[in-house]
Formats: sequence, C-alpha cells, structure tokens
Amino acid sequence: MRFNFLYMSERPRPWAEEAAEFYMKRITAQVKFSETRVSPQKRTKNSVIDVVRAEEWGKLEEKISSGALLVLLDERGQQLDSKGLSSKVESWQLTGRDVYFVIAGADGVNQEVRNKADFLLGLSRMTLPHELARVLFLEQFYRAWTILNNHPYHRV
Repeated sequence: MRFNFLYMSERPRPWAEEAAEFYMKRITAQVKFSETRVSPQKRTKNSVIDVVRAEEWGKLEEKISSGALLVLLDERGQQLDSKGLSSKVESWQLTGRDVYFVIAGADGVNQEVRNKADFLLGLSRMTLPHELARVLFLEQFYRAWTILNNHPYHRV
C-alpha cells in the first residue's frame, strides 16, 4: 500500500518546487509516498473543454493502478480540518489499497469522473492556483501523518 499524488501542471515555478520538495522529504522519510507531475493538454481558442477534460483525465488515469482508491482534490469537495484528514488517511491506509490523490487540469474533470472518485477533498472554497494547491496538500498530508504518529508538528 502506498500513497500517490498526481497533479496536472505546467513546469512548476522555483518557489513552488522548493516548498513541495521541503514537504516531500519529510513525508517520504516516514511513508511510502510518490508524487508525479502530468503536463496538461495544449489549449487553443477552438479547444472544446469537455474534450480537453477527457484527454487530460486519460493522461492521469493511465498512471492510476487498478483497484486503487481515488481521492480527487476539488474545490467543491468535502473540507476537513487537519485531524479529520488524518482520520481519513488512517482509514484509507487500513483498506490496504493504494491511494491516489489527484489534482486535475485547470478545467477540472467531467461529472462522470467525479462520480467515480471514492472521495472529493476540498482544500478551500476559494479557487487556488495548482502550484499553491500542491504545496498546501503536501503540507496537510504531512500534518495528517504526524497527527497519526503523535509527532509534535501539529499543535492544538
């Protein structure tokens, strides 16, 4: 069982890469966790959004192992506090299935994909740029993991 994070993004800016690497080092020192960036489809003024969404989802889906638990990060998803996320992480871990956390492309995913997800996780009601959402998610996953392991990183 391992945790996987897929995110769709153009080449990350240095500030985001540095922040993400900071949390990735902390996470991977304690848990089987991988992170994969997937490039979005090129858009033109004639692009059809539903077609772009489907193409981008196809690129993400090919990286998800069969039988895995799918958690889509979506601004309309359920918002949890840090302890709530730690409880979810623990319950997902207990399933023994690989878990994939996914940030899709700028236009999100089609409703059919949202319906397939095991859980929709909202980081904020506000729309966040992908780079910031990536860093925020990694920090919150790390925090959730430290809560589960009684590490003093999370203080109430």
